[in-house]
Amino acid sequence: MYATPIPQLPDIISDSAGRGVIVHWAAQSVAQLEDTFTPVRARQLLDNTTTMSIWGGLKDARTLEWISTLTGHRERMRWQQFSEGLLQPGRSSLGTETVPTYRPGEVRTLDPGRVLVIHRNLDPILARAVDVSRREDWRQIRRDVDVVRSGYVEVDVEGFAA
Repeated sequence: MYATPIPQLPDIISDSAGRGVIVHWAAQSVAQLEDTFTPVRARQLLDNTTTMSIWGGLKDARTLEWISTLTGHRERMRWQQFSEGLLQPGRSSLGTETVPTYRPGEVRTLDPGRVLVIHRNLDPILARAVDVSRREDWRQIRRDVDVVRSGYVEVDVEGFAA
């Protein structure tokens, strides 16, 4: 895999979404972004990114807590049983409690092939990732990648790859 650092990426992302331009970028950690762009610029990049895909395996507690916060909370039913003694019948109650949608540990331990998607104001989506080599159009994708990596892409008069 190849990567090209783009010093203006936080500015590009801030400006592009409102113009309908889609930019795909990736990083392995928030620490990597902070090292590359400074903490303030990394925060600008993350705050202005429309869709984030989070894979399991992150280990930074601050990042995991932040992602957990982004996924929000949900109400869950809670059944409680109270006992007043060993041989006396107990009382019970049914109620709700507010819990994180994804706790930090759940984000860290996402199953292989699963990705947590956070898109604008939508509820978080736990998606399945498909290995690109298993797609029906994999051979064409591979050819396209090879052409792009060769450094010479023919473009027709309308701006599409020939």
